[in-house]
Amino acid sequence: MSEPNRALGLHFFTSMDQRRGGPDPAICDPGFTAKVNGRSLDLAEYSGMVASLYAAFPDLNHLIEDTVADEEKVAVRTIVEGTQTGDLMGMTPTGRRISIESVSILEAKGGKVRELRGVFDQAGMMQQLGGS
Repeated sequence: MSEPNRALGLHFFTSMDQRRGGPDPAICDPGFTAKVNGRSLDLAEYSGMVASLYAAFPDLNHLIEDTVADEEKVAVRTIVEGTQTGDLMGMTPTGRRISIESVSILEAKGGKVRELRGVFDQAGMMQQLGGS
């Protein structure tokens, strides 16, 4: 296992929880791209999307369940938990708590994250919030 990449993957998610928004820009390559549930985003777009989730779920937190790393990539499995007290994609606050699984693969080079490919259980989140 590549310990530096494992640490990079952990820092990526813990920095978002600490910043209540996008990841620490110091650990992201200038050409960073994210592909989340099929949507392609640059760093600014990804950070904006993440910030909107923290606005909807102010207590949002990533519980790191697993990491697997090699010299080029790190896979991180998290449980994302939070309570919806803000607007989310036009949905008024429900006060409901979510707990959903997320899996991300981060491509790393030179100690920086170049690409994130992630999926999270969006359907499960909507179901827990009382939507369809």
